[in-house]
Amino acid sequence: MSPKAYADALKLGTEQLPEYYRQRYIRFGGQLKVQVKTEKSLKAYYKGIPLKGVIDKICFNGSDEQKSLHVADYKTGKVDDRRFVSINKRNELGGSYYRQLVFYKILIEHADFSPFKVKSAEIDYLSPDDSDNFQVKTLDLGDEDAEAVGKLISSSYERIMAQEFSEGCEKIYCKWCNFVKTQRSPDSFRDEEEELLDD
Repeated sequence: MSPKAYADALKLGTEQLPEYYRQRYIRFGGQLKVQVKTEKSLKAYYKGIPLKGVIDKICFNGSDEQKSLHVADYKTGKVDDRRFVSINKRNELGGSYYRQLVFYKILIEHADFSPFKVKSAEIDYLSPDDSDNFQVKTLDLGDEDAEAVGKLISSSYERIMAQEFSEGCEKIYCKWCNFVKTQRSPDSFRDEEEELLDD
């Protein structure tokens, strides 16, 4: 981070995080004491496929007999409902945040981490919307979601191992496609969609 970028981020955080905390404190009924694991790094095998990831927050919900897990991932930016669409006939890949959260379910349930299942997940926005509210988008996750995303994982892994790579999106202004065609590097390969996944 450049000194200016750091100063800008510090100013933004100083302005926004107190209100974020206040809204979350109200959301949890004045209690923020929940059993959680943060920045949890996990490795697992899914049908022989190596997986790894770092999960922002895992919450342990319910009584000891009925305990389940809830995953939270933090993002900046604005809510875009298209990123939460589940896999269906009209959208064979689903939304990027949907896939990410279901991937975390698969990762947790196949790692030697907990005997409990991930029943829900959320994207917790650290940037306020136009009404100064910090949005939370929650999804209930079931075995059918894990199966659908699991098929994507398996097919992607098979193509990678067979060195079958996409020809690209073929859009005229796509930096990646033009790089493959011309072998000339653009000023930046920045992909806002992918970068948002790592917020």
